[in-house]
Amino acid sequence: MSDSYLSQALALHQQGKLGQALALYQKALHADPRSPDTLHLLGVALHQAGRSERSVDLVRAAIGLRPDSAIFLNNLGLILRDRMQLSEALDAFQEAVRLDPSHIEALQNIARIQTLTGRADLAIGSARKAMILHPWVVENAVVIGNAWRTIGAAEPATRAYTQALMIDRGHVEAWTKRGAVHAGAEDETLSRLANRDLSKAVCLGPDRADALSFLGYWHLGRQQFLDADHLFKRAIMLQPTHLAAHSGRAEVAMVRGDAGAAARLSGLVPVDRNTDPHLRFRRGIHLLANGEMKDGWSEYDFIYRKGDAVLRVGLPARWDGTDLRGKRLLVCAEQGVGDEVLFTSHLQEAVRAAREVILECDARVVSLFQRSFPKAWVHPYRRGKLNGRPIQKYDWIPAYRRPDTFAEAGRLFAQYHRSVAEADEGAHAWLRPDPVRVAEMRAWLDRLGPGPKIGVAWQSMKMTPFRRPHYPGLSGIRPLLREPGAKFIALQYGKGWQDELKESGHAVEVLEDLDTTDDLEGVTALVSQLDLIIAPSSTLVWIACGTGRPIWMLYNHPIFLNLGLDRFPGFPTLRGFPKPLLDPWDEAVDRTRAALREWLDAWAPE
Repeated sequence: MSDSYLSQALALHQQGKLGQALALYQKALHADPRSPDTLHLLGVALHQAGRSERSVDLVRAAIGLRPDSAIFLNNLGLILRDRMQLSEALDAFQEAVRLDPSHIEALQNIARIQTLTGRADLAIGSARKAMILHPWVVENAVVIGNAWRTIGAAEPATRAYTQALMIDRGHVEAWTKRGAVHAGAEDETLSRLANRDLSKAVCLGPDRADALSFLGYWHLGRQQFLDADHLFKRAIMLQPTHLAAHSGRAEVAMVRGDAGAAARLSGLVPVDRNTDPHLRFRRGIHLLANGEMKDGWSEYDFIYRKGDAVLRVGLPARWDGTDLRGKRLLVCAEQGVGDEVLFTSHLQEAVRAAREVILECDARVVSLFQRSFPKAWVHPYRRGKLNGRPIQKYDWIPAYRRPDTFAEAGRLFAQYHRSVAEADEGAHAWLRPDPVRVAEMRAWLDRLGPGPKIGVAWQSMKMTPFRRPHYPGLSGIRPLLREPGAKFIALQYGKGWQDELKESGHAVEVLEDLDTTDDLEGVTALVSQLDLIIAPSSTLVWIACGTGRPIWMLYNHPIFLNLGLDRFPGFPTLRGFPKPLLDPWDEAVDRTRAALREWLDAWAPE
């Protein structure tokens, strides 16, 4: 009787008639409580019905009766994965492979878990094993591509997806993901190829929300916002809980200058720890820009879980924000020197609280940070690559100085920047420039004659088509440079700007012996002696704040660091001159020029 119930239940289960199947599985189990097949299938069916609280116990019971079943173990892993018990899920998949080394689904699932937990380097190896055993299974190549794409390795990801398409030209996910690899590419040829692949995916799978979303992001990157929003809306119609599409609409709202709408749109879909960390991070940006700090910083923290984030090897437990008394804290370097300068604005709080702070940073700011934080042990980071992903090892820390806990510099900043009041209370100038260099810079500035000395910069070091709208360029700040009564000092960095400045004919002084890109000690000393700095969002802004100098920033709003206000909490010397991304720079520059005229009229030497 049990076998009859079981066979009928399985047939209904395969037809998608889950309710009827469950009733018969229950009868089969009542007839034979020790049937491993019944326990297993009932557990799977309950999980599919959203009742996974019992499903784990049932499948484990089946495995207890038939411990050599790789199928049972693989399905247990799937249930545990969906319950976000990732470590236990990985153990189940690995045991399935131990029992059956050619179990393709278990190998793929191991790779997926490893990708999800930030070990894409291991995932690539696991997926390659599946590919060797089953070279004509398209999903193996897709899983490899997904792992490479997670860590930002475009070329090997593209090769893997191309291999998948050689096996199956109609595989929508392969077309989608190959297009997604280059959706934000600056190179025009790669961008066109991305559009072709994504358009193909939409044609093959018009009901695929992921293909529509990725195509929407391609248009977003090209600043084709109406097209992007239309595609995101189509994706949401197909799949109302598709987070990437809601996040895309939030990005469009940010571009239009509406942080409130961006935060609302980002929050329409529930998230869990299985959600793409990049989307969680972007949600944090939207919330912070709208002044929602508690949830905003929590979501922002997912930046450190992205697949292309630095892989850190040899660390203690991550700091959970609790009391640091008696503990040695390692503060890990960020991925850019500008963020390192910004995020050390709250380092003194940690220095006062902890037994000792070890500060890891870019080599260009080691001496600056040693002087600014004399009680911290400052050391340059050592960054390498592992399968295209940045990796840092911490074997440079001697045994007698091993940290008890660690925090990324941005994590530390968030901990001490939890409210507007807290940010303002902690405001201070945190950088101490080299007094010898300061004297050199003061002498050079004095030789320029009387009058206020104003530092200026106008662009990023990388002026790509997608970054260009965030920077006014030299031509954009021309009206400022025409204001009489001041000496303008070039603080621009990167390559080629000197020639551009000479050709423009603008009266901007250049300190020829100063390498503004790599000599950050010199830049900090010079900034500390200027009367005013005017620049777009860049490292210079935070050096100016760190030295307590007045800094006027030209930027596109919304921006998360102003926390939904018209000022920047915690940075009293920073004054913003915002504009919507879609607007030209003219109006913002005109406002800056009017403010500059007033400032010059009122200026008096300190």
